[in-house]
Amino acid sequence: MTMLLKKTYKGLAELASHERTLNVKEQALLLLADGRTASATLLAQVRATEDMLIRMVSDGYPAAAADTRASASGAARPTAHRPATTEVAAPTPAVPVAADRFEGK
Repeated sequence: MTMLLKKTYKGLAELASHERTLNVKEQALLLLADGRTASATLLAQVRATEDMLIRMVSDGYPAAAADTRASASGAARPTAHRPATTEVAAPTPAVPVAADRFEGK
């Protein structure tokens, strides 16, 4: 079972709370679930079993990441991560400012 995983609200609540219900490997797997990395890669990084992942998904901690684009055959395919671009305003020219009127005399 290879899929892209993302954190659910339940998973985010688990990571944010001080009461832990998941073990260390499960927490690490949940922390790494970003919606861009394949589950097989996550399992290898954490050295977790597929059974652990299946149980976590059935318990609602991570979920399959929804893909907004689909191929012509209807199968979902992963999208490349593109950082958001923001327009930056041109810098304003520096205006000399003196905090005090001391001229060194």
